[in-house]
Amino acid sequence: MCILRKRLKKYYQRKLEKIRKEYVSDNIPATNTIEELASIHLTLGELYLYEEEVADAIVEFDMAVSILYTITIYVYEKQR
Repeated sequence: MCILRKRLKKYYQRKLEKIRKEYVSDNIPATNTIEELASIHLTLGELYLYEEEVADAIVEFDMAVSILYTITIYVYEKQR
């Protein structure tokens, strides 16, 4: 089971890197990436927790919250 979680973590880490590169190189607006990036960070956080890598899990959860917080501020400012 441990090997499967490690492979899943690697998969999501590669996916996160690929998505970031694609969006930057294709000049895709940040609002299109928010859900996808936050979801990947949450998934990675869960996988780290299963491996009892709490510090890494906290980093991933913090990244997800930061991304969602940023879009919340963006939407709020846009509505003003």
